[in-house]
Amino acid sequence: MSHSKTRPPVFLADRADLERGSIVLSGAEGRHAATVRRLSAGERADVTDGAGTVAECVVTGVRPGVIELSVLATRAEPAAEPRIAVVQAIPKGDRGELAVEIMTEVGVDAVVARGQTGPDRLGIGGWSYGGYMAEWAITQTNRFKAAVSGAGMFDLAAEFGTEVGPEGDEWYFGTPWEHPELFIHSSPYTYIKNARTPTLILQGENDPIDPVGQSTALYRALKRYGVETELVVYPREPHGPREEKHQLDVLTRMTAWFERYLKPTK
Repeated sequence: MSHSKTRPPVFLADRADLERGSIVLSGAEGRHAATVRRLSAGERADVTDGAGTVAECVVTGVRPGVIELSVLATRAEPAAEPRIAVVQAIPKGDRGELAVEIMTEVGVDAVVARGQTGPDRLGIGGWSYGGYMAEWAITQTNRFKAAVSGAGMFDLAAEFGTEVGPEGDEWYFGTPWEHPELFIHSSPYTYIKNARTPTLILQGENDPIDPVGQSTALYRALKRYGVETELVVYPREPHGPREEKHQLDVLTRMTAWFERYLKPTK
């Protein structure tokens, strides 16, 4: 992954009440803060600063700009004003970049370091938001040797105008007419010239959530730049395949794609 881009904003603790067992992280940017890597609800997330662990926590809620933690334990003698500095939260208008950085820098690196796989046997795939993450990843790093995108998002502005419910995107970004720069920045198409990863694209013909045009546009762009790719559109299917033969076909194609490009080194 390239590290030349500006990092997502750091959000500091507006409120910290360790006595009551919860803290909410949000607010100011641009100051030094520790990083909590695990952002999924239910995950353990120890909050640290330069002197060590401030609090042992569990993530109880994540939404753009705010991470809510339940505090399990604190330093033996916490200061009157605990320095809960904290985290790279999920900032509005930049949901793709942070998620991929956390995934590649923490999860993938850890798996490789343990010897559970090798750097030449890394693949990435997902459906819906997972498809969007796969599409984003192949434009940001070449470390993945194969990718599968199912019902992903390639051009967020175009999707906003064609999807059945744009309210979620509007909550993140506003509208593409008022904030086009946010949609451009977070769309994989903006960086598609960087892609080199062989990519399998799977899509339901009648998907109202992430319409089929998102996948056909990705396919056309990858072909334009000489990236090996295949596009499979399943007739009659909505956002996820419902017909048994299509479900089996999805699994068969995904497995074959990864087996093709992630062969063990002899």
